[in-house]
Amino acid sequence: MRAHVLVCRGPDCASRGAQDVYTAVAWEVERRGLSEEIVQTKSGCVGPLCGGGPVVCCYPTGAWYAPVAPTDAAAIVE
Repeated sequence: MRAHVLVCRGPDCASRGAQDVYTAVAWEVERRGLSEEIVQTKSGCVGPLCGGGPVVCCYPTGAWYAPVAPTDAAAIVE
């Protein structure tokens, strides 16, 4: 595994379109043929950026993104 992408699905992020972000990231990972290298997880509230979501955090880089739109998926996967 090269990377782990967590998409917050807490109540605030969910109400702001987190499912669409999750779907867009999954599509981008698949489109690039990276499904064996990038793991994607729906998480509960990640806290620090709550209220400014949807929030995505990536490991091992430790990068956090918020607010995220589906159109940001390509940049996140890159």
